[in-house]
Amino acid sequence: MNAYTMSQSLIYLCPSTLDKPKGRSLAPFKDAELFGESIDDYMLVPATLFHELLHTHITSLRDEQVRDYPDFFNPNIDPFDQTYLASLPMVTAYGFSLCQKLASDNPDLAVTNCDSVAYCALGVYLGKNDWGNTAALSAGIGHALP
Repeated sequence: MNAYTMSQSLIYLCPSTLDKPKGRSLAPFKDAELFGESIDDYMLVPATLFHELLHTHITSLRDEQVRDYPDFFNPNIDPFDQTYLASLPMVTAYGFSLCQKLASDNPDLAVTNCDSVAYCALGVYLGKNDWGNTAALSAGIGHALP
């Protein structure tokens, strides 16, 4: 955990929040084309603070739960068996992949998930990239992949 909201006036930041490989600011990346890079790498201090601020003032936003991924690569498991799926643990939808899964499984809950909202804002801010997947899909909106 990088940060935690205690109340409307108190947010704790872990020191690791400030030690990101890409730095602390999103400004250098605003107009960058980030082809092939993961949006998770850009969940820097501003995006983390935005996530936590959502907790402080919008009480309907929370950290939603989603079932963990089925093991699609295990030949002994039918990943579409409803009993098996129901047995999967619930995990908090943190990170782009789990936010995508939450949006697919339950769009109504996804719009109340702080990380989903933070990723949406981050994707808009880094708008020269197509964030239809975890990694930027093209070198800019409207550009075809080779």
